[in-house]
Amino acid sequence: MTSCAWRPTETTGRTPHTPRIAVRQSIPERLRPFFALTRTRRSGRNYAGVALAREEFDALLYTACGVTGAMSWEGREVKLRAHPSSGALYAVEIYPVVFRVQGLEPAVYHYGAVDNVLEAVRRGIDPSSIVRAALPVERDMVAGAAALICLVGAFRRHDASMEKAAIDAGGRSRAHLPEPDPGKRLRWV
Repeated sequence: MTSCAWRPTETTGRTPHTPRIAVRQSIPERLRPFFALTRTRRSGRNYAGVALAREEFDALLYTACGVTGAMSWEGREVKLRAHPSSGALYAVEIYPVVFRVQGLEPAVYHYGAVDNVLEAVRRGIDPSSIVRAALPVERDMVAGAAALICLVGAFRRHDASMEKAAIDAGGRSRAHLPEPDPGKRLRWV
């Protein structure tokens, strides 16, 4: 079990007995477009069950997960993507599960970002079986979606792949990851 010197309080997330420093709410001019974007973005859960145009599906996948450039690093060319990755190792693979996208059959696909291609991993899926596998509170939302974009950890790439995959997928949750193997070069920070 990992221990730490401080613990946030359960109700507020605050660390007891520490000074509080006010954070300014003024937004510099160069950050105003980003500020405006973050204030208007909302998650929608009212999917109508209609098909998504292939052009829109491709644009969403490429914009959110595609290659945005390249850089040289330690003697190799690293393809950079729209989403961040610890060490540019991209330990998270993208698997679109298509229910209703014009021009694509219902299937589980792998998105190969470097080549910007879809690879059919499992054809002829029954969308209702995937809906039944969802949490009961999520089933209506999943049933109405045209596609699901699943993030899957690829633990084969490097020594710290489990931790890197969790970081790449949106943050590490110590409650869901096992303690690091003492023989590996892992440590919680």
